[in-house]
Amino acid sequence: MTTKIAIVGPESTGKSTLTKALSNEWNATVVTEYARQYLADHDGKYSESDLIEIAKGQLALEERALEGHPKILICDTNLMEIEVWGYFKFNRIDILIQKMSSMTLYDIHLLTYPDLPWENDPLRETPDHLTELFEVYLQFLEQRKLPFRIIKGTGDARLHNTLKALREFGIRG
Repeated sequence: MTTKIAIVGPESTGKSTLTKALSNEWNATVVTEYARQYLADHDGKYSESDLIEIAKGQLALEERALEGHPKILICDTNLMEIEVWGYFKFNRIDILIQKMSSMTLYDIHLLTYPDLPWENDPLRETPDHLTELFEVYLQFLEQRKLPFRIIKGTGDARLHNTLKALREFGIRG
């Protein structure tokens, strides 16, 4: 059985870096963030209806990765990201995205805290809303009673804190 870890949180909070570090530490299978690929292919432009296509693409990446029956699957985001984005940007969450998200389970969510310096990226939009977005993620996780840990720290301390949080859940590479 595959242990599924979802790394979620606001932009520029180290999700991709943490995903790579965990993958290197445990030689785990990684699912990348489909939204980045989608947005790059569309010159960074999107509308609310694009969120459904992004959600479908994210799920397809996960399903393909699971076909190999990995011991550990680390998802550099999940559908919660798209739900939060819909809520934040368009003031609503599409019902289909909610349904897809509720059917996709993870052993733990790692919520990255916005304590890292902002890194400019043409696909990022919210440098002034990181704390506000973090609170939305936290609220979603708590309301849904999903297993999660908040990940803080910089450099090696962030990975150390992550490994400690995973051990608390009985997850080891």
